[in-house]
Order: sequence, then structure tokens, then C-alpha cells
Amino acid sequence: MFNPNPLSNLVFLFGVFSAFFSLYAWSYRTTRGSRMFAICMASMTIYVLGYSMELSSVNRSAMLFWSRIEYIGIATFPTLFLLFVLQYTGHDSLITPRNVIILFTIPALILIAKWTDSVNHLFYERTWVDNTGIIPLLGFTRGPLYPLASYSIIPVSLGIFLLLRKRRSLLLIYRKQSTILAISALMPLLIYILYLANIEIVPALRYFDWNAFMFPLWGSGVALAVFRYDLLNIAPAAREVLIEHMSDAVFVLDSQTRLVDANAVAQKNMGWDKTPIGLSGFDVFKNWEDQWNLTPTHELTGRSRVEIHDTTGHEEKYYDTNITPLKNKNRVIGQLIVMHDITEQKKLQKELLELSLEDELTRLHNRRGFFVLATQFMQMVKRMNFHAAVVYIDMDTMKMINDTYGHAEGDHALTLTATILRSSIRASDILARFGGDEFVALVLETLDLGAETMLARVEDHFNLINERKEYPYSITISYGIAHYDPEAPKSLEELMEIADRAMYEQKQLKKQSGAI
Repeated sequence: MFNPNPLSNLVFLFGVFSAFFSLYAWSYRTTRGSRMFAICMASMTIYVLGYSMELSSVNRSAMLFWSRIEYIGIATFPTLFLLFVLQYTGHDSLITPRNVIILFTIPALILIAKWTDSVNHLFYERTWVDNTGIIPLLGFTRGPLYPLASYSIIPVSLGIFLLLRKRRSLLLIYRKQSTILAISALMPLLIYILYLANIEIVPALRYFDWNAFMFPLWGSGVALAVFRYDLLNIAPAAREVLIEHMSDAVFVLDSQTRLVDANAVAQKNMGWDKTPIGLSGFDVFKNWEDQWNLTPTHELTGRSRVEIHDTTGHEEKYYDTNITPLKNKNRVIGQLIVMHDITEQKKLQKELLELSLEDELTRLHNRRGFFVLATQFMQMVKRMNFHAAVVYIDMDTMKMINDTYGHAEGDHALTLTATILRSSIRASDILARFGGDEFVALVLETLDLGAETMLARVEDHFNLINERKEYPYSITISYGIAHYDPEAPKSLEELMEIADRAMYEQKQLKKQSGAI
């Protein structure tokens, strides 16, 4: 028999609210963490709706039936919350079948005890209908296994701890997400501790479970993170890439091409006192609309690169810009924009053109041009404490090509090598033909591109050409690398000597093995 009352109706509405967010999260089930969040909210929904039915019941048997139903959610929700946090904080490797079984062992014992209570009385030792308060409530005395209910404190507390610990390594917007998630989970945890301690919040509702309100409020906190900070769309997909101390300007746009975050360098370059979170990317870069058309996120098919010429400030600026789609499986959920300031290099390049310091055949810098640029480059590297590398490159088969196929074909091999080398480095790096069949590169080394990575690309390109037999000869190179470490600085001359010696040693090994 049911007799709905204002309190049961209010709890029912909170249950509907929880069900809505479960379905909403499930619609994003291909996104990291959303599937587990949806299951977690579904568990909460079972508990809250079941409790609303218990509050509407007026006899003990009906109350006990709905109490057993709601315990499906009560017992499983805390562990599901922990699993959601493990996914959200990047600890997916801990979610193994063995660990899941361990985490659900006590919840399973609670459910068994609860569902066999009518026989064993292990969870509720005695029950009755308490009519002393505002509405009829299920009164009970705790059985010998009831202390197992305190287990729920462990996974929720651990989840809160992981969120707060992860918060320290995240950017501003993701710190807000983690803070909201942690505080929202903390509220029902505190209420539950008071409940277990037999502390009555409202004496007229002695047996009322206030977590029927607190759990949906937890869902509200997550909803804030979902709607305001786009938790399920962008997640912290760029959190390991977007580092505040990066020397380049970095922007993150979401799936709707809205600005999600930007680092300190980006704020400085844009002249912002505060990052305009949520502003359309088209408005963010509107002053560059004549030089760069921003690609909508959903149209991104791969990494792209563009050079931006910024004339909006007092000083003319140039940026080598990389736009990388952020993907969750096969779905583009945002884009990462990294802008490297190449203004100094552009100015020097203009000066080089005026001084005619180019190699006439390859259109690379010649020896003199290299030293003019490299001197300025090394000053910048030392001032900014950057890592760099000198790469000395020599063509292995140049003499054979000239002797066998003539100097015209030798010149063609030189220009082909120069083109491949130029396409394998950034516009801000320095590449020169040092004379004959020798080339020198001075490259800035970053997390995603170092000298070894650049040379691997070059060798892959030559291997492809040689395998296709596009020419009657093969082109191979020998090289040496000298790394510049700001902790143990060396001069440009020292680096070139080390790289030259390493290249010579590699070439000698090839000759001894008969490779050339």
C-alpha cells in the first residue's frame, strides 16, 4: 500500500534527476570515463527511486521490499565511484578483473545479508514502522553484519584523495573539475558518517536517510563539471601535453571550437589578463583572419602546420603554428594549437637574403650564412636554457654518382637531399650546405622533436626513394650529432667538432663493413 507524501515526492524527483544524468553520460559512452559515470549514476538512481518508494509505503513488508531494492544502489555506488575516479585520473591499469572482484566482495556480502535478512536477521536485527515522526519511516536495530556498511567510506575517501592529488598536476580548468568532483563526493560522505555514528540531524526524522538528497547533489556537482567545463567532451585529454612552463604559446579548443585553456605564454602573446574560457576560437584569433582561417574542430583530419604573420601589435611577429586534433578513439574532441615564435629567425633570414648568404644550387644557407644565423640562434638558446643539437650530414654515394652519371645528376642528388632535409626540420631551425656534399643543421630539441627524430624521418624518406628505385643509384647519408645541454654548455665550434667527428666515425664503420 502506498501513500505518497511531500518528502517521498521530493526524493522521487531527485531520483529522476539522477536518471537523467545517467542517460546523458551514457550518450557519451565512447568518451573516456563517461560509461563508468553513467553506471555510477544508474546505481544512485536505483537507490534514490527505491528509497522514494519506501517513503511512500505505509506497511513494514512493503518498506522492507523497497529497502532491499535500494540496497543494490547503496552497496555498489561507492565502488563504482572509485572506478570512475580511477578512469578519470588515468589509473585505468588498476581496473583489473582481480581488483574489481576484491572491491565488490564486501558490497556483495552486504547485499546477500540484506536480501536474506527475513531469515537470518544479520543486517537488520529487528524492524518496525516508526510513526513518531513527520511521516512513517522504517525503524530498525542494527544486526551483527551492519558494520560492513562502513566499508563504503573507504572507496569514496580513496576517490576523493585521488582527485585532490591529481588536482595539483592539472591546469586551471581541470583543477576546477577535480575540485568540484571531490567536494561533491565529500558532502554525502560526511552525512553518511553522521548516519553511521547515530547522530540525528533532524530528531523528527530519526530514521530518514539524508543521503537520498546528498547523492543527487553529488550528481549536480558532476553536472556542473559536465556542462560548464565540458568534462565528458574534452576530459583532460590534453593535460599531459599542455604544460604551463612551455616556452611556446599553447591553446586548447573543444569540439565546438571554443577556448578551453591557454598557458601563460599564450596569455602574454594575446595580451590577456585572464584567459577568456568559452570564447569562440574564431573570436580569439579574429585579428589574424586575413592570414589564417581556423579549421572547425569537426573538420580536422590530421595535424596541420601554418605560419602566422601577426601585424596587430607594435612589433611585427611570426609564429610557426602546429594544429593537432585531440582524439578519443576515432572521435575528434578538440584541438591543440602550439605557436612557436620565429620572429628572430625571420628577421635574420631577411638579413641573409640581403647579404646573399644562400647556397646557389640548393637555396639553403651557405657556410657564412650558417655561422651568422647559428651565432644568433645559440645566444637565444643559452638565454632561454633550451636544449639544441648540431647535426653534421655527409652524402655517402656522391663521388660514385658524379663519376658514373655525371655532375648534372650529382647536382640533382644534392638538391634532392637538400629538399628532404628541409622538409624534415622546423622553419625555426637552421640548415646549411657546408660545402661539397656536406650539410649542417642546428635544431631546437623539444619533447616531440629531437635530432634523432629528425634524422629518422630523413632516413625513412631516403629508404622509400631507394626501395622504389626512382633513380639508378641509391642515396644514403652518414651523420653525427652533438647535443647542447644548458646544464653543461658548449660553444658552437665545440659542438660542430663533436658532430663532425661522430659523422666521420660512422662513415668509417660503413666503409669497413662494405656498406659503401
